[in-house]
Amino acid sequence: MIDIDWEVVGYRILVEPEVIDDKFEGSDFVKVDQTIDSDKRNTNTGTVLQVGPDAYKPGDCKGPWCEAGDFVLYIRGGGKEFLTEAGKELVIINEEDILLKKRGKR
Repeated sequence: MIDIDWEVVGYRILVEPEVIDDKFEGSDFVKVDQTIDSDKRNTNTGTVLQVGPDAYKPGDCKGPWCEAGDFVLYIRGGGKEFLTEAGKELVIINEEDILLKKRGKR
């Protein structure tokens, strides 16, 4: 996990998107910038860093869909991307944007 000074509020979830490799899997071939940009735009998986205090409140559902440390698939284009002071890319999404999860690290 990364160290962040931000605290998630409301029903939102903070996710660290999966890192996009600059080489094609299993080869030494380097991707061109357009391919890397396309891969980043199409990436919608990552690790949950924080879950807001209002996410998954009792009565809304039968418990949390995810928790910090889970690897998740979320709706493409959902949420807001931003960079931390350290230059790390993160995305904040709404609780209902989580589609799938895998407990623990990927």
